[in-house]
Amino acid sequence: TELARQLRQSELPDDIDVAALKIPDVVLDLVRQRVADLDDAARDALTCASVIGHRFSLPLLQAILERDAPDLMASLDEAVAREVVTPARDSPTEFVFTHELVRAAVYEALAPAQRRSWHLRVAQTLDQRVALFEVPTQDLAYHFRSALPDGDLRKTVHYCIEAANAALRVYAYADVVRSLQHARQALDLIPDASPRLRFKLLLWQAHWLRGHSTHQFQPLAEQLLRLARELGGGDFLAQAAMVLDVSPGFPPLPGSTSILEEALASLPEAAAFARGALLARL
Repeated sequence: TELARQLRQSELPDDIDVAALKIPDVVLDLVRQRVADLDDAARDALTCASVIGHRFSLPLLQAILERDAPDLMASLDEAVAREVVTPARDSPTEFVFTHELVRAAVYEALAPAQRRSWHLRVAQTLDQRVALFEVPTQDLAYHFRSALPDGDLRKTVHYCIEAANAALRVYAYADVVRSLQHARQALDLIPDASPRLRFKLLLWQAHWLRGHSTHQFQPLAEQLLRLARELGGGDFLAQAAMVLDVSPGFPPLPGSTSILEEALASLPEAAAFARGALLARL
């Protein structure tokens, strides 16, 4: 009910960031009472589990916490008795929180530095298991970018790009845009980051944002054009210009004609394919 109220009061309901919705503290406090009486070992296990997600496995929890399986299982049994978590129906070694509010209450109790530290531990453990287990790319990307600015920044960029590719395969274009944004945020923290990779990520993000949010696309397009001019060379400007007038069915943005003409003038005669694409749009 509280989340729905926040949605109704939003000024831009079509562009709202769902991740920014916040559960009121008074609601979380009621849920926290359920875990307050657990011992330290059980609370530690639940804290780690809340960072992993709504569903978590005993082997992964054991690898992160480096505790014996029987000892860790005793903590989970205590949490099950308190109706904080429950065994998954399809696996005896996997558990789920009884309600997402329970997981959120445990997670929200962590200080920001603690969250980053836990996310990094989860990310590093998942990264070590990639060769042996099927680890969802989205999980790796989520935990690595949630640990920013800590952790391996280049791995963060890599997994965020892979998450964008995975989202693209199922036509989840909003997730593509979001993952590319996370990749760019991690790339900005790398001192010697490739400007060409920065341009590529920005171009890709602008391309998939073009179709469903003009409000968000326009400032991104301006940033893309600035970067293309900084990099020099007509090919960068040509790629940026063609995103402004991407294809029939999408109305060209104001000023796109002059930018297309500028890009055309900067291309050499030998760049026949790019010149043809620009001329087609003009």
